[in-house]
Amino acid sequence: MFTYNQLLDYIARDEDTDIVWQFKRIVSHQGPLTQEHSDYNGSSFNVVIEWENGEVTSEPLSVIAKDDPDSCAKYARDNGLLDTPG
Repeated sequence: MFTYNQLLDYIARDEDTDIVWQFKRIVSHQGPLTQEHSDYNGSSFNVVIEWENGEVTSEPLSVIAKDDPDSCAKYARDNGLLDTPG
């Protein structure tokens, strides 16, 4: 059994924790994109990411490449994109 104050302390501790999700894999890509394109996120390519929590989002390649260049290079190799500019 928890006291009310113990429960509040536990909840406050969880709120202060910065959760960092890892991604499982790059599912697909989009681009090249221009600044006028509605999906442009600051990079000429977006990668569609499957996160460890099951969520799938579209992220700028420039951001993901900084965090995990190996996964980006493997995806490019596996999809014949190594000679693609951008």
